Amino acid sequence: DYGLLTTPQLHYMVCCRNTGGQYGEATIDGYYHKLSTAFVELSKQASCSGDDHRTLKVDCANGIGALKLKEMKHYLPQGLSVQLFNDGTKGKLNHFCGADFVKSHQKPP
Repeated sequence: DYGLLTTPQLHYMVCCRNTGGQYGEATIDGYYHKLSTAFVELSKQASCSGDDHRTLKVDCANGIGALKLKEMKHYLPQGLSVQLFNDGTKGKLNHFCGADFVKSHQKPP
């Protein structure tokens, strides 16, 4: 029982368990470490004009992802500003926000 997880976190845990730990450590810390390391490596490939200050804006669709991303912030580089939108403090899950809204309505949340 890993407690409350996002769907990607659950998939990560299952993969870790099914591979006997070869994919990674089946813990929330293992997930945050693996994903943040991959994010840092991927972001090195992105072009950025101006200063080194970058902002990551995330639509959390009023779901558990907002809570989990807040936990993950300290795994990310210090120069990265993380802004959460639809963070669950008000509103309904996926109501006028999230990836499904963008896909269905073909416009920003």
